[in-house]
Amino acid sequence: MCEGVCQKGAVERVPGEIPVKIDRGLCNNCLECTKVCPTNALGVFGEDQTLDEVFRQVERDQLYFGSQGGVTIGGGEATVFPDFTLGLIRRCKAHYIHTALDTCGYIETPKGIEALAEADLVLFDLKGMDSEKHRKNTGVSNRLIHENLRFRDSLNKDLIIRIPVIPGYTDGKEELEAEAEFLAGLKSVRRVDILPVHKYGELKYRQLGIPYAIREVRNYTREEEQMFCEIFAQKGLHVQIGG
Repeated sequence: MCEGVCQKGAVERVPGEIPVKIDRGLCNNCLECTKVCPTNALGVFGEDQTLDEVFRQVERDQLYFGSQGGVTIGGGEATVFPDFTLGLIRRCKAHYIHTALDTCGYIETPKGIEALAEADLVLFDLKGMDSEKHRKNTGVSNRLIHENLRFRDSLNKDLIIRIPVIPGYTDGKEELEAEAEFLAGLKSVRRVDILPVHKYGELKYRQLGIPYAIREVRNYTREEEQMFCEIFAQKGLHVQIGG
């Protein structure tokens, strides 16, 4: 049914683990296939909502938050939509709801920077100190990221640093030591979360026809995780695995 309704010829039945293949180069996201799929194997994930619609959902949960909870705005990268993100932060704050912003730190727009400044808590990714290695791993320099982290720190508002450790990419001892040294010089870091790599996204990559770039994915031993934590603890930082 999905194959028959596709006007672009992007849906093809093939033998194997994934019986239906979608050519993303041909697909124009018309979503007609999702309308005829009888089992919801193909469906629309997510929907467009206005700021008012999202905040109405937040209000319904306000009593559940209590004094320790609130709203975390994540993504993707929430600051790619700076008007919406800043608007939601301000709406929440006007109703005394604690706000957290989860960001990679690569923020270029003025309103994105305002969102970074106004959130009560920022969960800030740190993916290495070496600029060239960072560019190779992520596609961008880390200069702007570090500038934005220093700016947020200067506001004396809570920061939680999130550090992904990936074999062969970001788990080198010298690199982690450099990150710990950098973070020890900041005054607003409340905690460092070490995030060992996992394989949860591999199937999604295959389903979307995108190559999975991480060559080696393995579980770290407890001793290795302890070593990661000790690097940051030795600099006086509160650190944990996961977060």
